[in-house]
Amino acid sequence: RVATAAVFWLLKGFSVFTLETDPTGRNWLFLPSLSLQYSDARGDPDDLFISQQGRAGLSFVTIGIVSMYYTAKAFVPDRTSSAQHDMPRGYYDLGAREVNSWKRSNLIYSSILMGLFLVIIMEWSFWPSFGVYIWEAIILMKILSIIVGAIVDAQIGDNLLSAPVMTAMGLVQGIVTMSSKDFMDFLLSYIVGFGFLILERMYIGPLQSNAFNWLHSAVVKAIERLKEVLGRADKTRSSDGDGNQISGEEATETLEPLIGSFASYSCDTLSLLYTPFIMIVVVVFRDEAEITKLYGIKESDMEFYVLFALAIIPFQFIADMFLQNALELLHGWK
Repeated sequence: RVATAAVFWLLKGFSVFTLETDPTGRNWLFLPSLSLQYSDARGDPDDLFISQQGRAGLSFVTIGIVSMYYTAKAFVPDRTSSAQHDMPRGYYDLGAREVNSWKRSNLIYSSILMGLFLVIIMEWSFWPSFGVYIWEAIILMKILSIIVGAIVDAQIGDNLLSAPVMTAMGLVQGIVTMSSKDFMDFLLSYIVGFGFLILERMYIGPLQSNAFNWLHSAVVKAIERLKEVLGRADKTRSSDGDGNQISGEEATETLEPLIGSFASYSCDTLSLLYTPFIMIVVVVFRDEAEITKLYGIKESDMEFYVLFALAIIPFQFIADMFLQNALELLHGWK
C-alpha cells in the first residue's frame, strides 16, 4: 500500500496538490521533463499521458516482482540446524541453502506464470459480450480454478506456498465480475458466484480427493483388465492394490480434509479483504489501467462497487461461520 501511494504521488500527485494551478500535471515534479527515448533532447509535455501509462505499468510490475521476492523469503525462511552453529566459521550447509533457494525460485516462477495466466483472463473479460455471458463465465472460472489449483499444488508441492498463488486468482475472479452490463447484473453475478462457493466448500472440495482416487483406481483396473485380455496380467498388482486401498481409507480419517477446507477458506478470505483495495487502485489509476473504461463503468459509479465490496465483508464472515459448522456436521469432521 505504501508503494502504491508513492507511485500515485509521483505520477498523479498534481491532481491533489496542484489541481488549480497545474490541472494537467505539466509542471509536476521532474517527470514531465524526462525524455521518453534516448534520442529525445527533453520530454514533450504533449506525451505526458503516454509516459504516465508506461511509468505506471513499469511501477506496478516492479512492485509485483519485489513483492514476490520478499514473499518467497518470508514463506521459505532460512533454516539453520543446531549443529551448524558448532561448525567452523566459513562453513555453510549448502544442501539446506540449495533446497531453500529452489523452493523460493519455484514459488516465484509459479507466481509469474500465474500472473501471466491471470492477464489472459483479464484480457478475456474485455470481450464486449463477456458481460452478457457473465454467469456462465463465473461458473467456468470456478471450475477452472479447481483445475489450476490442482496444477499449482503439484508444481509447488506445499499447500502453504500455493495458498498465496491461488489467492491472486480469487482476486481476479472478483475483479472481472465488474464487467457486467450494470450494477444489478454485478450483484446477481455475485449471488451466482456465492452459490457456487457453497457447492465448492460443501461438496466439491471435500470430495475432490476421493473422486480423483476413484478415477485413478478405475484407470488402473482398466489397464489391468486390458493386460488380462492380452495375456500379460501381473498377479502381484492385485495384492498391492488392496494394500493401497486400506492405506487410502486410513488417510481419509486424518485431519487433512479439515486442513484443506480451512486453507481454501483462508484464500477466499484474503481475496475478499483485498478486493476493495484493488478496486480503489483501479479507480485512482483509471486513465492508466483503463479497466473501468473498457468495462463501460462511469467514474461516479465506481463508488457503489467499492462500497459493496466493503459492506459485504462482515456478512461474508457470518456466512463462512455457518458453512464451517455445516461442513463439520455433514462430513463428521472434529
